[in-house]
Amino acid sequence: MIITFAQYCILTATYNGATASEVQCKTTLNPLMINFYLNELLKSGFVMIVEQKNTEPLRYEVSELGLIYIEDYERANPELVIRRATYEAGKQ
Repeated sequence: MIITFAQYCILTATYNGATASEVQCKTTLNPLMINFYLNELLKSGFVMIVEQKNTEPLRYEVSELGLIYIEDYERANPELVIRRATYEAGKQ
């Protein structure tokens, strides 16, 4: 399976665990797209739901399979990794 840029963005946004709202803040995707992609990534086993209390919103975290696909995507798109590293360094 080949992942899209949107799927890649969501996978990286859930690296340390994130709610759908947090994913929206970390990406440029709208809530409808985020919910669609999160459901597809869950079905495919690329993300998992992290254990939470009943009152908390769902938290998603990238799975081992998702990490493999992140690495594959970054190997196929090395310029993306450089841009992301530059962007993240500028945020600090």
